[in-house]
Amino acid sequence: MARRVELIVADIDGTLLGRDHVNVSARVARAIANARAVGVRVALCTGRPMASLLKVAARLDLPGPHVAFDGALVATVGKPPIHRVPLPDGAPRRLVEAARSLDLCVELYRAEAHYVERPWSLALEHARLIQVDPLVRPLDDLIADSAPGEIIKGQLIGEGEADRAKIRRVEAMGLPVRFGWATPPPGHRWLDYVNVTHPDVNKGAALLALADYLGVPLARTMALGDGPNDAPLLEMAGLGIAMGNAVEPLKRIADAVVPTVDEDGMAVAIEEHVLRD
Repeated sequence: MARRVELIVADIDGTLLGRDHVNVSARVARAIANARAVGVRVALCTGRPMASLLKVAARLDLPGPHVAFDGALVATVGKPPIHRVPLPDGAPRRLVEAARSLDLCVELYRAEAHYVERPWSLALEHARLIQVDPLVRPLDDLIADSAPGEIIKGQLIGEGEADRAKIRRVEAMGLPVRFGWATPPPGHRWLDYVNVTHPDVNKGAALLALADYLGVPLARTMALGDGPNDAPLLEMAGLGIAMGNAVEPLKRIADAVVPTVDEDGMAVAIEEHVLRD
């Protein structure tokens, strides 16, 4: 008998949302609604800030809890966080200094907003994808004005091999952080989105905290993703599903591979592994 799934945790970009970037397909929305109708919890799990995640969740009537900031925050809006792991003290300044030295686009995130030092074209492209605009202010001032632990995540954005090499150089600088590489959804300009978080942060640890809070055994969780930063999520879940458009290393560790996001792969996963008798 197939294991009974009680909790579905899904990445957003490239998993829930494809070329449309905004609207969930009718088939996927219907599968999610049908799963919830039989008592299955559904949570979103993304590198996006919570403000962006909640816009997507609202369209599907998903109340939470959800996972934002690449696993640094597990929360339901209006309630105390279930799990929150901000950047270590000193890490934001070291990250900004490293990015500046290489002329890399860097963003810093607090719970209420994210910030850039100048209106980078790459940051504005990212804003269009997540439907949340950054605030422009000197990042040194932001860091000075932030209480310890208030800056929850950083992000480096690059385009092309030259920027990728620069990001790899930052990775090699020994900063007290974790770098979580994400991929854009199909149809989106190919940019490297690299989440910069506390070393203990990843989507798998967030799933562990979420499942424990909800009282759901990990064996009864199903996770779906497409990017390198989804690997800890799929490894932690009882059933790890890679999208057809996922990077090859993720497909190799997945328990199953479904069609691409634009072929309603998430709906196929729910229909086959949750709704099928």
